[in-house]
Amino acid sequence: MRGRKINITLTAFIMALAASLAFALLREATALSTIAYVLALFSIADFWLGSIYFMDNIEYYPWAAVFPKTILQYLITQTSFSAIFVALEQMSLYQLPVAWFIAVHVAIMVFFTTQILAHKK
Repeated sequence: MRGRKINITLTAFIMALAASLAFALLREATALSTIAYVLALFSIADFWLGSIYFMDNIEYYPWAAVFPKTILQYLITQTSFSAIFVALEQMSLYQLPVAWFIAVHVAIMVFFTTQILAHKK
């Protein structure tokens, strides 16, 4: 079990490193890209905490498995959404207003949080 926690921690660290590298390689840091970066780090931390929670509560399987599975889906969804709009903004093709960007991220977070709460034991 300890080895799995180390693997989860290393995976989260590598994901945070990749997000930081992607942010550092941007042509210009804008409000949209900064918010996307912060949300990516939040999602990675959320994934790490959910996976550790699952490892600590393995006896409650399959209910506890909802945490890492749903959080991983959230991470992929929000990162994809952010990557698309940050790339469009960096290429000067389209700029989504920051308020809309945040509103869509809140909606994504609410959707996946609802999924987790629906599986409450």
